[in-house]
Amino acid sequence: MHHCRLISLVLTAAFCTATSGQEHSVRNYDWVTSGNVSGSLVVERAPDGSLEAEFEFNDRGRGPKISETSQVDGNGLLVSLDIRGHAYMGAPVAEKFNADGNAVTWSSTLESGQAHGETQAGAYYWPVDGTPLQAALLAQALLNRPDRTLPLLPAGQATIEKVVEHPLSGQTQVTLYAIHGLGLTPEYIWLDQQQQLFALTYGWMGLAPEGQGSVLSSLQKIQDATQQEHSQKLAKNLAVPLPEKWLLRNVHLLDVVAGTTAPGRMVAVREGRISGIWLDSDVVTEMELADYEIIDGQGAFLIPGLWDMHTHLTLDDGLLQIAAGVTTVRDLANDEQRLAEIRKAFDTGTAIGPRSYRAGFI
Repeated sequence: MHHCRLISLVLTAAFCTATSGQEHSVRNYDWVTSGNVSGSLVVERAPDGSLEAEFEFNDRGRGPKISETSQVDGNGLLVSLDIRGHAYMGAPVAEKFNADGNAVTWSSTLESGQAHGETQAGAYYWPVDGTPLQAALLAQALLNRPDRTLPLLPAGQATIEKVVEHPLSGQTQVTLYAIHGLGLTPEYIWLDQQQQLFALTYGWMGLAPEGQGSVLSSLQKIQDATQQEHSQKLAKNLAVPLPEKWLLRNVHLLDVVAGTTAPGRMVAVREGRISGIWLDSDVVTEMELADYEIIDGQGAFLIPGLWDMHTHLTLDDGLLQIAAGVTTVRDLANDEQRLAEIRKAFDTGTAIGPRSYRAGFI
């Protein structure tokens, strides 16, 4: 998993909505890396309903350390939020949100803004640098809505989907939910029967109740199957199988060696390899155009496939890489079994993704 992607995932954990009048309580979680505890999440609920969250983990000397104070109203929407500390790569975190009557204001190290009246009514503020608590508050608010949907501030819309229930030992049952709208791919969280956070799974990293890190491997397998099904649906709906021979016409060809572009070109491909390049105006006698499926490039630029030299592949990454023109990647660290499954899915076309080379852990 790429580090920047990791941070996005880390900040999509969950915890139940607090309501006023409840007893003081504390919940403790372990952050687990390759089977070893490397961090923690502590959430404290005060009798007045306010929530204090402390979150940190150590990833080879890097990692977030964030303190957060938040308050929600009877509908589960944020009333106030104060976030302090530093992010994964050490950048300072200072973020505030406040709702006062018909107006809301927010500020962070990246932006500031405000909304009034209908713009902010019933909307949930999604922070830049929240702790895992924030996605849980959002999940709870979404689950309380009949349509499971909420508008977001500063912009967007989030929905929640129940994916699968899973029984654990004893009387414990956990449920996997997918939150859509926070990014280009779903974010997954495991909640218990009280809709409180149970676990987060990210391959060789994850979050679990204190002392229960061993459950992450079984939950990861279930989540992997869910992501595989999602990727297979996307591949079926979006991918177009190419014939053995096809011709791309009307493109500007980028010559990366000469540093020039050549307009009005057509490129022939046979059995997955370029077999010829000509001017569109040429009469090409050495091949039978009737045997080729012709695709109009509509005057776009055609460039060699890009390489990403530092990845930690996930199924979700594949479609985004292809959309960005990345056709080959080098994976520098991953769970070997999961990586083998991901590569097989990409290579067989059951999921959309690039060619890949493995470097492995050092």
